Amino acid sequence: MRLLLERWCEWRGGVRCLCWAVGSLAILLGAYWALAHPVLSRVSRLEAQRDHSSVTLRALRVSVGQQSVLPAIPETAPFSALSFQHHGSRLVRWQPNLKGGELTLEADWGQIPAIFAQLAQQGVGISTFTVEPDKSRLRLVVSVEGVDAK
Repeated sequence: MRLLLERWCEWRGGVRCLCWAVGSLAILLGAYWALAHPVLSRVSRLEAQRDHSSVTLRALRVSVGQQSVLPAIPETAPFSALSFQHHGSRLVRWQPNLKGGELTLEADWGQIPAIFAQLAQQGVGISTFTVEPDKSRLRLVVSVEGVDAK
């Protein structure tokens, strides 16, 4: 041990500095390999799994989108409260006002997203909505804006 210490002290300052830097770098690389590398490899595996899942989800969305529950509505259909009177929902009340109105419907749970999609197709904005249980169905109350109802 004394021999190593004497050799260390005999070297010039630049050589000692270089040896110290190389040794420190080796220790840092060893610590990285032991601590950070497993975590980073796990993250890369999870990212690959996320990418695969997003492709699968996108394919499912496309297949579900082709099985629409909406009735056939033209793209530029004007708003009419009576257009919500179809097999999955029933119009209870339409209360127009200056800015739009309040639409009250009885619907099954599965039809509620279709109602919102139908409102979007008709170019109607939704300011508030509530969904409440009512007998065997749900009561949906929607405050709409931007309606030129006739």
